[in-house]
Amino acid sequence: MALRGISHYKANMYSRSGGSTSDQLASLLGRSSVNSKMLKKAYSKLSEKTGKTYLNRTDTSDNSVSKYFQSGSLSETENSAKLKKSASDLSISAAALMDGNKLSADDTAAAVMKFADNYNDTVYALKNTSSAAAKLTGDSLTGITRSFQSALSRAGITVNEDNTLSVDEEAVKADPSGVKNLFKGTYSYGAKMAKKGSELQNLAQLSGLSAAGIYNRNGFFNGISE
Repeated sequence: MALRGISHYKANMYSRSGGSTSDQLASLLGRSSVNSKMLKKAYSKLSEKTGKTYLNRTDTSDNSVSKYFQSGSLSETENSAKLKKSASDLSISAAALMDGNKLSADDTAAAVMKFADNYNDTVYALKNTSSAAAKLTGDSLTGITRSFQSALSRAGITVNEDNTLSVDEEAVKADPSGVKNLFKGTYSYGAKMAKKGSELQNLAQLSGLSAAGIYNRNGFFNGISE
């Protein structure tokens, strides 16, 4: 799988909000900018409240959720980090299959098994999140998969009772065109999965900020005004 295809898809996915994490947050929050200065102020307020020093007050990366957010519920920040990672991996593995016309039968089987693993990790992570928005989006994710259940079955992918996926590797190798058709096109199953994965990734980020006491349910950074 060429990384160029994934990068191109992700670039289009975030074309409205820019490539940086801060710009993506800005789009979600409906603000003109979410910059490092604002985040630094938020972390400063939190430090004053808790008496703790934050290692990186402008970091909004994956590690910041689990390593640097020291207030709120530790388990929730960890759960948010797990959901963010699994959802991100889901988008990437879906995009890999969307760009998979030149993949061999063996490579297609390997790619769809990776996709199923990422999908299942996301389903498991959703069970542990307290974010109502993430759960609602998760319901949409599994609902879309259920609507494609027949086509998935014909391609060698089974939708289990617990909403996870199982892959018949040999069936995929025997006829990889079934999987490729599911992941081909703007309105394909693959495109819908990549989109939902991206949405869940962003919601998990906000859930982590909320658990850290930095972002509240009303859509504002606590104690911060522009």
